[in-house]
Amino acid sequence: MGYQLKRIHKFAITNYNLKLMKKTIFYVATLIVAISAGVSFHNYGNSEKALSELQLKNIEALSQTENPNISYGYKVTDCITQTEHFGRQVTGARCDISYNRNDICYHSHCWGKCD
Repeated sequence: MGYQLKRIHKFAITNYNLKLMKKTIFYVATLIVAISAGVSFHNYGNSEKALSELQLKNIEALSQTENPNISYGYKVTDCITQTEHFGRQVTGARCDISYNRNDICYHSHCWGKCD
């Protein structure tokens, strides 16, 4: 009988040990949840959702006033041709994209033949 009691006492979990294990498990679980929440918040806050060029052009078009004779983000560029007798000649002007939203091209300034 004495051997049985020693064995039960050796492997039995006392009330104190049970409370200590519960507290430890609770603190470890809380720490894991807090760390995962912090990592998730950090990753979500730092992710930049880049818009494609087409989406940016659509946003620009919708935000501008409706005037079909003006192109925002374009600039007037001369069309130059090389001729044998006269050298370089300006034969017209057209609106070319400039990727600067402050540039404005008035279609009334476009003229001539551009290839």
